[in-house]
Amino acid sequence: ANENLLATIFGTVALLILLAIVIITLPRIVKKIGFKKWKSTQRAAYIALAFIVLHFIYFENGYFLKSNLGKTVLILSLTTFAFKLLSLALKKKKKHSKLEITHLTKP
Repeated sequence: ANENLLATIFGTVALLILLAIVIITLPRIVKKIGFKKWKSTQRAAYIALAFIVLHFIYFENGYFLKSNLGKTVLILSLTTFAFKLLSLALKKKKKHSKLEITHLTKP
């Protein structure tokens, strides 16, 4: 049995999510799907971050997380999740400027 199988699966899923985000960010695709759908797909980065954290937890039995850098990455990741959950709980939505929306969806 491969002891890093779960880590490999989690890392691969994160990579695929991030790759999809990159592809969806191409200007012609943003124009086709519209700003709101594009913005919602960008939120998948939080899911990718969760898979990245799981990847590091399972890779070599958490070897990376035993280092100071690993602990720092974990704390920053958990802080990011906490702030996102807090913003969802408070229903705070970022208002995008017309310029930002136009830039992303211009013909």
